[in-house]
Amino acid sequence: MKKYIMTLILILCFGANAKDLSSFYLDSTSRVLFAGERHINDRARDIFSDSLQSFKDSGGDTLGLEMVESHKQYLLDNFLEERENSEFELYEYLRVRWQYNTKNYMKLITRAKSLELKLLAIDLDKRKWPAETALYPVPPDISKVRVAREAHMAKLLCRADFQRIIVIIGSFHSLKEYLPSGLRNECYADSATFDITSL
Repeated sequence: MKKYIMTLILILCFGANAKDLSSFYLDSTSRVLFAGERHINDRARDIFSDSLQSFKDSGGDTLGLEMVESHKQYLLDNFLEERENSEFELYEYLRVRWQYNTKNYMKLITRAKSLELKLLAIDLDKRKWPAETALYPVPPDISKVRVAREAHMAKLLCRADFQRIIVIIGSFHSLKEYLPSGLRNECYADSATFDITSL
């Protein structure tokens, strides 16, 4: 009986959270949406992944990925085209470069593919990151790397071809004074953010 009740509670919680995301997709008029996450929170990412059908139903066609550098877009394209070894190559790239739960991120990317969403790599090539300030830990407000990455992301989002995009990104980047502000400055694009860290 306890297992049944716990299962029911989990289903209701996941359903309520997915409904919150569905409402966000429906209520927002912005073409650019941010899903702010903590990269270690697999549960929230699973709920987000489950909500992608609602995103598509509300006119969404693209999933943006902070975890993939833009010069590695071909890995996502190859994966979508089901080229030989493309899943392995993408998995290995994420394992080495991103180092968070690679299986969970692959699950999200595979879900987007199954819904026929486009995938967009948005991060700055790490080789192009500027030297960071010597202060440690680096406060985000003065991080040269954060500023460079977000400037690159804003330019890329302004030039990308999509009807509506949801970008999964670290929650700090999705704060209005950071990437959303950069996006407005770059091309006057409005955006909306849903913080999935609390899911």
